[in-house]
Amino acid sequence: MDRDEFRQYANTAKVSPQSEGEFKTKKLNIWLNAASRWLNMHQWDACADSRLKMEDFYGRPAWIGNDLSSNRDVSASVLLTHTDEGYPVWFPRFWLPKENVDELAHSTHAHYAAWAKQGLFTLTPGNFIDYDRILEGNEEWIELFNVQEIAGDQFGFPQMSVKLEEKGYTATVVSKTAKNIAQPALDLEGRIKSRLCRQDGNPVMKWMASNAVVDRRVDGSILPKKENKDSPDKIDGLDALLVAWGRMMVNEDKQVTQGFVEV
Repeated sequence: MDRDEFRQYANTAKVSPQSEGEFKTKKLNIWLNAASRWLNMHQWDACADSRLKMEDFYGRPAWIGNDLSSNRDVSASVLLTHTDEGYPVWFPRFWLPKENVDELAHSTHAHYAAWAKQGLFTLTPGNFIDYDRILEGNEEWIELFNVQEIAGDQFGFPQMSVKLEEKGYTATVVSKTAKNIAQPALDLEGRIKSRLCRQDGNPVMKWMASNAVVDRRVDGSILPKKENKDSPDKIDGLDALLVAWGRMMVNEDKQVTQGFVEV
């Protein structure tokens, strides 16, 4: 490969997540199986618009992703829809047991108390997360948007999915595996790099996005995750977004396939 070809390859890698992994491993001899920080926060901020208001998107097709905690920790719900320009745009909501806020305020998560005062956490009574309150939050969105599907991971969501389906809603349990997460993660990554998505600058969501690391494989697939399973740095909002994003992509693929068959 001559210099011009190498330069062109490098330029492509800057904007294509799949090409980036291949370029680093095959041309720069950088091994990428070890987890490394995932998203660039400057690029994340470039997609933020504090003027965005959820009510401006009422009635639009939307997908809801959930990441439910085990009893005492943060849970997240994210609503994903599109702007007039067709860009994905999301609005997160975070849940935390009320009695845990004071406890966490004296730990490494002192910022939780400040966020709670700002209304960035929806507090549920007691010291255990109230899944019924999260269900109610999802139903509030269902009333306001043309929700196509509600989804969540295999930890905590199956019980909620039964309740949703009993009420006539479409609910899907998604395993957080590379098979289900890699493509939405790559699409999100590419759109953030190219500023082809929008978000409202929620500081909790930004913190969680900054905590994510990624296994970037030689085949181009990626799997965002926490730095380790015991890390106090949360990524629940990002997980909920990726779950919703994956269901959105499945729906778009169905529309394309159905259109092809009908033609």
